[in-house]
This record gives sequence, structure tokens and C-alpha cells, in this order.
Amino acid sequence: MQRNIACLNNGDFMMESSASNLTAGARTWQRSNGLAILVLCVLIAMFEDVQSIGVTAPQIARELQLSASQMGIIFGSSVLGMLPGALIGGRLTDIFGRKNVLLFSMAVFGLFSLATTQVWDYSSLVVVRLLTGLGLGGAMPNLMALSSEAVSAERRGTAVSAMYAGNPLGGASIAFVASLSAGTRGWHNVFYVGGLLPLVLIPLALVLIPASSGRSVTHTDESKHSSIYEAPFGQGRGVTTISIWAAIACTLIIFYIMVSWMPTLSMGRGLSHAQASITQVCFNLGGAVGTIVVGFFLDAFPKRAVVLGVFALIFAGLTGLANSFSPLGLAVFTTLLGITSIGTQSVIYAIASSRYPFSGRGTGIGGAVAAARLGGWAASWDQP
Repeated sequence: MQRNIACLNNGDFMMESSASNLTAGARTWQRSNGLAILVLCVLIAMFEDVQSIGVTAPQIARELQLSASQMGIIFGSSVLGMLPGALIGGRLTDIFGRKNVLLFSMAVFGLFSLATTQVWDYSSLVVVRLLTGLGLGGAMPNLMALSSEAVSAERRGTAVSAMYAGNPLGGASIAFVASLSAGTRGWHNVFYVGGLLPLVLIPLALVLIPASSGRSVTHTDESKHSSIYEAPFGQGRGVTTISIWAAIACTLIIFYIMVSWMPTLSMGRGLSHAQASITQVCFNLGGAVGTIVVGFFLDAFPKRAVVLGVFALIFAGLTGLANSFSPLGLAVFTTLLGITSIGTQSVIYAIASSRYPFSGRGTGIGGAVAAARLGGWAASWDQP
């Protein structure tokens, strides 16, 4: 009898041990898979075709004989396309899942980035950039939602910031390609890189991202209350949502003036095309550092203090840039503005990703991205 009891106890122990091992293994797999998804999101963000038109603007304007006002509308067309793209993509990701909407968005902005090399006049360029913007807008809410869901709640600020660091890293890469692409048709290389690499990443995303991402609560009671209005404004979130929209719109006005007009303004102050491209590299490398550092601060310190501190540094950077005429001065203050203006975006998006319920997170983040692009579109009308 005692032997039977001992056998039963040993059996229970072995079952508990096996269950514990399985649980630990599952957690390890989830962590590694979450890290892989986060790295993938960084790579996709790197090759979003946001800044290509800015670094190639002088060459495109010469080739197509475009005025400054026409270039302003071209800058605004891709940003304007991102606005409905973010709203629609953010909503669809809560209905059909992160994976499906992200893959479609990647295909759209990759193909139309390639199509930019085939434009023949002002009108065709506006249309192609508008359609590129639709794909970019649809991708951003998905990348932010996937990044925030790939880690634990207390690490969401760092995760979203790490993902967003891909944007300036990609911008720096594009600016570097532009600096090496002299000549009348050299600007085509920038759009070949910006178009082909997202398409190459689609099979990787198809394998890594679970099919159920963003849909695990689609049929629960929680999702029934996450309507297109309820997600951003329900349960007392109205003031938070309006604050997020206002802050991100103001930040994007500064950001888009920098990425769209900085190369042109730098050349107007006597810098060569290569030197102007290097200032854009400084801006983006500063942004990559800023997103990581500010994301760490966001998880370690009060969020309000972090946001106010970064906005104060933006003011200092703008003041310094307005009074700088040497290549070194321009490089220093564009770096500071990259750290602060791009870092602020990552902070606000990280806050947004933690303020909305899972079933409405895509909709909530999509609204923030749309507000940001509205600010960017307003910036496109500011001509030097």
C-alpha cells in the first residue's frame, strides 16, 4: 500500500515537473518569438519610404523642372496619403489581424516606391507618392501594436521606441545612398532601395508573425465595446486621446519640415549636395539614438517630465539651427533636433500603445498616426 502511494506521489511529481518544464519552454519560446517580431518590426520601419523624397528633392526638381510650391505639394501628397491609410489600417488591424493588414501595406508602399522611379511629370509623381503614403499609413499602426504586444507591459515604452528607431536608421541609410548617387538620374537608386527591401521582408513577416496577431479577442465581450469611437474616447480616454493627437501633430510639423526641406536649405546656405546629405544622416542617427534613450527614460521616469524635457530641447535645437551657417553648426543642431523630434514621436506613440485596450489598440494608434500625418501635411505647405 505504501509502495503504491509512493508511486502515485512520484507520478504526480513527474507530471508537475513536466508541466513546469513545458510552461518554462513556452515562456522561453514566447520571449524569443517576441524578440524576433520586434527585430522584424525594426527592419520594416527602417525601409518605410518616408524620407526618400526629401533627400532626392533637389535632383527631382531639376529633372522634372518643378517649382518650390510644386515640391511642397509633392511632399504633402505622401503625408496626406498616410492619413486615411493610418485610420483605415488601424481599424482593419483590429478586425482582420495585424499580420494580414501589415503584409498588404508593405506590398503597397514597396511597389509604389519602385513606381516613383518611373514618373514622367508633376502629376504622375503626386499620384504615386499619394499611393505610397496609403501603404505607409496602413503599416505604422500595425508595427506599433505588434511591438508593444511583443513584450511585457512594463517594457512597452522601450519596445515601441526600439521599433521607431528603425525609421531614422532607414532615413540615415537612404541619405547615405543619396550622397553616393550623384548625377542626373542618381536619385532612382534611393527609391530602388526603399522599394525592393520591404518586398524582400514580406516572406519573413509571413513566417514570423502569428496569424492570430491582433485577433485573439475579436469575439470576446471586450471587443464588442471597442467601436471606432469607443477605442479612442471610451472609458474616460477622451482627454488623453486629444492630448496625444495635439502633441504628435505639433512634433510632426517640425519633423517634416526637417526631412523635407533640410537638404534644400543646407544647399542654400552654401553646402554641397554631399554635405547636405550628411546633415540628414546626422539628423537620423541622432533620431535613432534619441528614440532608444528617450524610450528608456519613459520606462524609468514620470512620463510627463520626459515629454516636457524633450520639448524644451526641441526649442533649443530650433533656436541654434536658425543661427547656424557653418557645416559643423548645422550638423550639431540637426543632430540635436533628430534626437528630440524623433525621440518625442517614439515617446508619444509608446504612451498611445499603452492607453488603449487590446481589441481597440490598432484603432487608437491609427488615430494618433493620422493626427501626426495631419501635422506633417500642414508642414508641407511651409516653403523656404
